[in-house]
Amino acid sequence: MRKLKKNLISTFGFLLLIALTVAIYYLLPYEKLLMDKTTLFGVIVSEVITLLGTLFYNTVSGKKKLTMTAGGYTILFGYQVLVIALSMLFAFYYRNAIATYKIIFVCLTGVFLISSVLVYFFGKKVSDKANAVDNAFRFFKALEYKTESLNSIDCKKTIHGELKKIDDAVKSCDQSVCVDTDNLIDESVNTLLEQLNLKERNNERILEICEKTMCLIKQRNAEVSRLKIGGI
Repeated sequence: MRKLKKNLISTFGFLLLIALTVAIYYLLPYEKLLMDKTTLFGVIVSEVITLLGTLFYNTVSGKKKLTMTAGGYTILFGYQVLVIALSMLFAFYYRNAIATYKIIFVCLTGVFLISSVLVYFFGKKVSDKANAVDNAFRFFKALEYKTESLNSIDCKKTIHGELKKIDDAVKSCDQSVCVDTDNLIDESVNTLLEQLNLKERNNERILEICEKTMCLIKQRNAEVSRLKIGGI
């Protein structure tokens, strides 16, 4: 709903801007030549492109997409200002250089479109990385809660020592990224909780699961190390 409201406000604002541009053009008290019509067309086209870009960035904007949206809005504003300045320059000082104006306008629009694409994909990459870190953080906080709860269960000293090792190992993990093994670790911890809450515990089974869980954590750490090295 919020994004829809932003898009409606942006659309109304740009339609008003286009109407104002046309009104100023016709109210200026001088004979309109081909250059004037060409620059008017260029400004209106740039306003339409800027409107479409604004609607797009309004739609994809979010709390974790600041790099994308801030960069996108900056490029849109810069493009619009440059086109208006270019049009005024040619309308007042180079009234016979229509072909030159068209070439510069097309080049400027091309640079704007390429820059917008680059800003979008770079911003998306930054946003995706931030989301991945946030998801990893939330996953590990939930996992830490489970491993801490293991230590609160009354059990044999040998088993308690193994549970403490698991809790310490989880807390010392690199929590900036998730890998597939994380789900296996979570499943193994859940199994431990189930086994420890049974009325008749199988201590050998519990120790086996503890050993498996520690192996999974070591495997997970190795996977993260390889992932980080590959990402350099």
